[in-house]
Amino acid sequence: MRPYSEILHLLRKAIKKTSEYLFNIRKNGEYLFIMDSSVQTSSIHTQYDKIANQVILDTVFPQLFDLLKTKEIAVISEESEIGPVLMSPGAQSVAFENISDYTGYVLVIDPICGSILFVRGIADFVLSTAIIHNKQTIMSVVYQPNLDELFYAVRGHGAYLDDISVCEKPLKPSNFDSLKHSLLSIEHEVYRTAPPFDVQDIARKAMRIRTAGTCALEMCYVADGRIDGLIKLKQAFYDYLPGSLIVEESGLQSAFVSLDGKTPILPLKKLNQKASFLLTNAKITDALSQYTKKWQ
Repeated sequence: MRPYSEILHLLRKAIKKTSEYLFNIRKNGEYLFIMDSSVQTSSIHTQYDKIANQVILDTVFPQLFDLLKTKEIAVISEESEIGPVLMSPGAQSVAFENISDYTGYVLVIDPICGSILFVRGIADFVLSTAIIHNKQTIMSVVYQPNLDELFYAVRGHGAYLDDISVCEKPLKPSNFDSLKHSLLSIEHEVYRTAPPFDVQDIARKAMRIRTAGTCALEMCYVADGRIDGLIKLKQAFYDYLPGSLIVEESGLQSAFVSLDGKTPILPLKKLNQKASFLLTNAKITDALSQYTKKWQ
């Protein structure tokens, strides 16, 4: 891990610095009232998403160019108004319209994954970022500031959790092999668009269902055995990409699949693509895909 240790330290520094900013907001209660959007939709953003995004960028650049030994880095972020951008030292960032097959370094940022929860004063949001090279995620960090839990992975070196009580605990998925023993997370879009009978039947068979709006955190929870299965529809690239390496390094690459239950999401075929997917502990994929394969 040594070649990447300085980069990992930089990403962690950026994430934690940004979380301190968000904690100050929470303490003052401002985030409950200030929003950019006049309509509360599933894609609502706050002014704080934009500022948090800028704090991350200001913290990692320009050091990231030197550490990666590169003269350009593409950035895919939820908060970019012109889509992906290409950044160079001392130059203004420019729009990157054809990033899907880019093989250079890419920084992916979701400054507040779970913005709706954040603006509502619910603690279940995270800050997430990752670095891609040659269309492979090489490093990923997902931080839950309210619990001070930091999930991270470096390609080829495993996935880990750091928190206030545990230092570098390897992530381990659960071993439940039936829905009746499983805790599932099903996002709101499933309830809106999937056949009601399917959703109802899953609810009857599962031990318990939760609905959460924080993709990266839910993926980490599957990798760490806290939940056993996850169903997501039409997720943006910056939502699922940071969690993808953590999933892969926890041993669940084969269980991170499209709704048909068979087609793998990894390795990435194109960058900046939305994805609908199942993620399980590898024991209950077939049980869930008998429903989701009909939803495509």
